[in-house]
Amino acid sequence: MYIFESEQLLEQLEQLMLDSEKADGFAKETIDEIFRIMHTIKGSSAMMMLNAVSNLAHCVEDLFYFLRNGEYDGTKSSYIADLVFESIDFIKEEIVKIRSGNYIEGDSSDLISRINEFINALKSDTSVAPNHEEKIKANLNHQDTSQIEINIDVPKHTYKAILRFEEDCEMENIRAYAVVHHLQDVASEINHVPEDLSVNECSEDIKKNGFLVVFRSDLDYDRIQEILLQTIFLKDLTLTELDSQEFDSFSNMKNFTRNISD
Repeated sequence: MYIFESEQLLEQLEQLMLDSEKADGFAKETIDEIFRIMHTIKGSSAMMMLNAVSNLAHCVEDLFYFLRNGEYDGTKSSYIADLVFESIDFIKEEIVKIRSGNYIEGDSSDLISRINEFINALKSDTSVAPNHEEKIKANLNHQDTSQIEINIDVPKHTYKAILRFEEDCEMENIRAYAVVHHLQDVASEINHVPEDLSVNECSEDIKKNGFLVVFRSDLDYDRIQEILLQTIFLKDLTLTELDSQEFDSFSNMKNFTRNISD
């Protein structure tokens, strides 16, 4: 399943890159889609413990995160394309080795270093909108110290998400695990039902009732929704922002229920 999904994503990525080369630049929608693809490959590869692929995908994801959030003017698109195509070739070679059954992990460190050097060069040449950490620091300068002590470590939002996967996608428990894995980068206090996703039998529970997860995050509703909608084989997503009392009730696993429609 990992091989199938990765090859599908790489095929989409190659077509996006070819279209961008013809257009001599990256459209905003293309940057968003490439970011989504690399985010997905990063997560599924990490879940498979394929660190060379996961780390490389993460690095390319960082590049397109910068392009998406900075003031990218379309320059250097040819070099960006070269880096992405080289990354595609590396991942394809890893997949060939996995399929052969004689997998020895490749070394993506040189390519990762070159991409990171390029990101740093872009940052030095481009005016970038303040990132999240910078905004926090700016806000702290205008806040009372006592207020900082109360709020600095408490995420702003609490969410409840119910995900339903497409019929016959199989391995629902692994897909649910991937959702949790992706959320770990942006969320805390993550609780879910079924609780033990290592048990294959819980796939039937997920098929019947969906996968329920509650968590805290500093990200706003639209960004959380965007991340969850990137889930492979997602059929339906219900995302609700909870108040503190509702979250405390859900986060107590003893109060979790299989009847997630309540």
